[in-house]
Amino acid sequence: MSKMTNYLENLVLKRVIGGATWTAISTVYLGLFSSFDATDANDGTVFTEVSTSGTNYGRKTATFNAAAAGAAASSAQIDFGTASADWASGSNLTHWGLFDASTAGNMLYWGTMPANTTVLNGENLVINAGDLTVSLTNHVSATLANQILEATLRNGSSPTQATHIALLATQTGDTVTEVADASYARQAITLGTNFPALGSITGTTVANAAAISFPAAAANYTVNAVGFYSALTAGTMLFRGPITGAPKTIQTSKIFRFPTGNLSAQCQ
Repeated sequence: MSKMTNYLENLVLKRVIGGATWTAISTVYLGLFSSFDATDANDGTVFTEVSTSGTNYGRKTATFNAAAAGAAASSAQIDFGTASADWASGSNLTHWGLFDASTAGNMLYWGTMPANTTVLNGENLVINAGDLTVSLTNHVSATLANQILEATLRNGSSPTQATHIALLATQTGDTVTEVADASYARQAITLGTNFPALGSITGTTVANAAAISFPAAAANYTVNAVGFYSALTAGTMLFRGPITGAPKTIQTSKIFRFPTGNLSAQCQ
């Protein structure tokens, strides 16, 4: 099990919705914790890392294989070396975290350790290649998940920016059917108008700041879900998910509208 921290979720939203310049993450480091607060409010900020004082503990560089299907696995062995004292006073190590720095820095991802993991004086913790996997699910498409993983774990290119909102007649995971009404067209994301300006994207969810209306229907159609895309037509689907109250049937000459605050993008 793995999850993005609040810090990374906000970073992704600023890039994908707000169009922020992406700062490259050249190396990631694995840290180990004896306690971790996984509540949404403290996600990635409240934890007890193994002490570096007299223990021979330190974060270790982690490298990853190419992302596929929204997941990336470690590509090489991660060797923490021989403990010179009991880590966490012999208590279980409960969680791990991936950081953008060898000390301090920002946590990007976290996950749970196998049950009853301890490192005692003289022992050596080794994580074999392939045994550490970071996966992203839920609201992001597999394409965006792969882009995020590549950008954060492999110093890849920045994730794609979303520019348009699409209505989906059907949606099962990334398999979607877009509304095909004769008068239908995707609607543009306009920062500072129907979505917040970059400087106002501060949390882990961003919602429309003004109503978003689609053209009057030429014939009856049904909406079940919504997608955020990188272009007016075709392009890359980045976020997707069901609309509130789905399915909704739009009658001929009627308008489908997302009221202010009714359409949101989030990473988890």
